[in-house]
Amino acid sequence: MHASGRNTFLCAAVLIALCASNADAGLTTAAPHDLLRLALGYVLDTDQAASVSTWDYTSAVVTDALWVIAAVYPDLNTSTSVLNKIMDGFISTKGAVAYNVLNGITMPFDGEVGDHIGLYPISYVARARYYSPNGRYDNSTDLKIATAVADQYVIAFPDRLSDGTFSRSNGSTVWCDDSFMGLTLISWLAPLLNKRSYIDTAAEMELTFATHLANPDGAYSHGDFYSQGQHSCCKCGRANGWIMMAHVEVLTGLLAFPGHPLQQQVVQVFQTHAAGIRKLQSPSGLWHEVLDVPDTFLETSCSGMFIWSFIRGVQGGWLDRDTFDPVIRLGYSGIASTVNANGTISGIVAGTGIGPNVSFYENRPTSFTGPGLGSVLKAILAYDSY
Repeated sequence: MHASGRNTFLCAAVLIALCASNADAGLTTAAPHDLLRLALGYVLDTDQAASVSTWDYTSAVVTDALWVIAAVYPDLNTSTSVLNKIMDGFISTKGAVAYNVLNGITMPFDGEVGDHIGLYPISYVARARYYSPNGRYDNSTDLKIATAVADQYVIAFPDRLSDGTFSRSNGSTVWCDDSFMGLTLISWLAPLLNKRSYIDTAAEMELTFATHLANPDGAYSHGDFYSQGQHSCCKCGRANGWIMMAHVEVLTGLLAFPGHPLQQQVVQVFQTHAAGIRKLQSPSGLWHEVLDVPDTFLETSCSGMFIWSFIRGVQGGWLDRDTFDPVIRLGYSGIASTVNANGTISGIVAGTGIGPNVSFYENRPTSFTGPGLGSVLKAILAYDSY
């Protein structure tokens, strides 16, 4: 049987079993393992390999999720050979980012700190984490790639405000997205390399991002038109999701540096943002494309970002369990309802720049993959440990 045919058969078989056990609930009460089995059948289908095959932020988050899924669920480990082929290909292919940094070939800075260069190396850190415990894996090349990108294309990224915050368009605009795109890699590497300067930068910038983007209700504007002195129109769901996950990544990195003077301030930023987002959850468990405009569609990937962040926040002691437990459980139910019988996940909005009005966001297309797929997989996996 063709690989895609086997995946379809497996997905259908799992769905039949789930529905037989609870016909009324559908997939909303399905176990994380079963949802991931469905989703992986689609993600790893030969026709859908684009989700993990490019050096960009979309592939970075999906690839990270797949390495962790393979570690947690050995029976679902159908991805590692695919990931190794892709990642090793970046190392051996002339002109690829990994090849360039390993061979001292300088590349021009991209217009965004992480979209096309600075985030993807978390995939190599994730691979090192997956293999290193068995004691038979030399992670030096993976960490060399990650460190070179961190030093040369994240720490040295030139488009910044006067306070050091990553920006775009020659310091004219700050995006929520760039907190995650720019700060995740250095937050991961700081404990691994015991590099205090990385986590200092991440913590300082997490605070300045909040200063530029937060609103009184706790939700963040998609962007700050710094040069004009005003926020963008709308509180985009996924933009808020990116920076919510960045809070968690920075706080996790800070754990390796007890007593860091900025730790409590970052915790406070996370708590305030989470409190604001919690209040905007819809009765379905999902959040809207524009968070405070209920007429906009329910968007799956930002919901996954929030649920993953809230789970990690509760587990880390940064968020109150009694307050966030019902939010997490309702959110998981909402996310589960978006997983279809063929393994697709509905309602993931396409890549979205900073728009001029609500209509811009409402009219963005949705698909089954897109930039938010990895965060949905991560949320489902995180719920299994909650």
